[in-house]
Amino acid sequence: MSAPAYDVAVVGGGLVGAWTAYFLARRGRRVALVEKGSVGAQSSGVNFGNLRLQGRFPAQYPLSLRAHELWERLPELIGASCEVERTGHLYCAFDAAEAEKLEGYAAASEAAGLAIERLDRMALARRFPWLAPKVVAATFSARDAVANPRLVTPATAQAARRLGAEVLEGWEAVEARREGEGFAL
Repeated sequence: MSAPAYDVAVVGGGLVGAWTAYFLARRGRRVALVEKGSVGAQSSGVNFGNLRLQGRFPAQYPLSLRAHELWERLPELIGASCEVERTGHLYCAFDAAEAEKLEGYAAASEAAGLAIERLDRMALARRFPWLAPKVVAATFSARDAVANPRLVTPATAQAARRLGAEVLEGWEAVEARREGEGFAL
């Protein structure tokens, strides 16, 4: 009996690997997602889960906004919500120079299509009274969100499995060889 052949071997069962396996399987590829431990057990499963848009380097916005659209469709894509929740993201300035930088970030964000709310000291005091009075200005992106990192990667790998990907946990990738039009592990 020969080993199964795959079109693609994705090595690493973190969030990027799980999404890669998912989208390739969705496109009909024979995929093996290979993880030496448990899917989502390393940094993808223990980070903060921040889905931040505001304050990105301007060249990142097209990809960041596209990725965020996918996060907003997570239940539809993988069949699980993974506690994705819009929390917003507040950037605070403590002096005029920082406020000027915030204005630049806000303008770049808006130019890319992200709605930004500008808050002066009075608006901050009304909306976020617990902030220190030293905060002189802020910008707020209501679209920024968080996801539960312990849930997202395993749920994405399960969705890839439902699409036909083989998820190989406890497999350390030490060799992949070309077999015909595919690969064997």
